[in-house]
Amino acid sequence: MRDSEQPNVRQARPRKPLGSTQLRELAMNYVARFATSSGRLEAYLARKLRERGWEEGEPGPDIPALVADFASRGYVDDEAYARTRSEGLLARGYGARRVGEALRQAGIDEN
Repeated sequence: MRDSEQPNVRQARPRKPLGSTQLRELAMNYVARFATSSGRLEAYLARKLRERGWEEGEPGPDIPALVADFASRGYVDDEAYARTRSEGLLARGYGARRVGEALRQAGIDEN
């Protein structure tokens, strides 16, 4: 097959680095779409930051402060997430140890 006969393969455009506004929008979209814990939200934002980088000229991102702001506004509620998640897992027949492990993975303390 010659070059002119190969099917068009689209190249992925490099994504622009994140700024504080884009990071907040990503967080807002994530909590609007998923019931989540503050630990999961923080991990998600850190992953996005690793993937896309940070916009030059802006002060560094403060992900823990952003997550704390979302928690204070009630967008993220670890207690409600833990209760709902554990009830769902117990209803599916998971044991207490497995439920505890799932909550630890979500960044929720045993308290």
